[in-house]
Amino acid sequence: MLKIISWNIKGARDKKKRIKIRKCIKLWKLGIVILQETKLERCTDRIVHHLWGRGDIGWVALDAIGLSGGILIIWNNEVVQVKDEIKGTFSGFMVLVKWTKGRECGGS
Repeated sequence: MLKIISWNIKGARDKKKRIKIRKCIKLWKLGIVILQETKLERCTDRIVHHLWGRGDIGWVALDAIGLSGGILIIWNNEVVQVKDEIKGTFSGFMVLVKWTKGRECGGS
């Protein structure tokens, strides 16, 4: 079963908060995580792996402007395969994925 969460985290700049998010991701065994309001002006591999942990993952981010906004989508490459992404300038994006079982879906 593919587990997806969309979560307004109200900021991912604080290391302690990222650790709490990581614990939840691990506990819930998620395949796709959509984090809203990251407030990150620039997302990096280091931040993403700090949130998710080790493993074969992919990610795409829409950076915050100042301390407003920011969206981060992280997925487990063993569960889904990204086919395409469409990224907006301010408001968001859509990622088209393919489940390993052959079904397709779009998420934003």
